[in-house]
Parts: sequence; C-alpha cells; structure tokens
Amino acid sequence: MLKHLTKEQVAAVIEAVEALNKIDQSDKTSLTKPRKASDELKRWNERLPYRQTLVASIAALSLDARRELIALMWLGRGDDPEATFEQLLTHARSAEDESDVEYVAEKSLGLSQYLRRGLAKLK
Repeated sequence: MLKHLTKEQVAAVIEAVEALNKIDQSDKTSLTKPRKASDELKRWNERLPYRQTLVASIAALSLDARRELIALMWLGRGDDPEATFEQLLTHARSAEDESDVEYVAEKSLGLSQYLRRGLAKLK
C-alpha cells in the first residue's frame, strides 16, 4: 500500500536514525553525573552530522512519501491498534506539512522500530 515511499527510502531513514542513536547510546555518563557545558557542546557537535543526515533523508522525500512515512511510523507505533494504514494516511494528509520533517526526526529514539513494525504490518 505504499505508493510514493519505497522500501529503500525507508531503509535509508532507518540507517540514518540508527547511526544517530548509536552516538547517543555510546554516551551513558549523562545518566550518572551532570555534564559541563563544554562536554555538552562537544556531544552536540558529535551528534550534529548524524542528525543532519537523518533530517536530510526525510526532507528529500516528496510530500506524499513523507505522509506515507508518518502513517507507517504511526502504524508501527501502534497508537491506534484498530486503525488501518489508509486511515492513518488520511490523517497524515490532513496535518500541516511545514514541520513534518522535524516531527519525524524528533522520534529518533524509537523511529527505526516503529518503521520496521509498520512495514511488517503492511505485509
């Protein structure tokens, strides 16, 4: 039921988000002690290229493909277990499109799992 979004494009988003998450997971010190501002800046600078890659991979999609990506994410997240992909897609189409790239990128912590689950549910 994906018409505008290819599995290769989904894979590229998953790859970008997992690279970003790998950087985040490598730094466990934030959970045990406060960081200095200089350490926080260093961490931000390390993350930035990975976040930019993720944002670029989402932004490169057509508007229709981004809508399908959002619906796929929602399907995999399981917020409404009764909703079909088509219903979620209709809802995604009704949302504003100005902030959709950031909306998806902000879900980076669970995004790869959501997309994989969504793809599995479409089969």
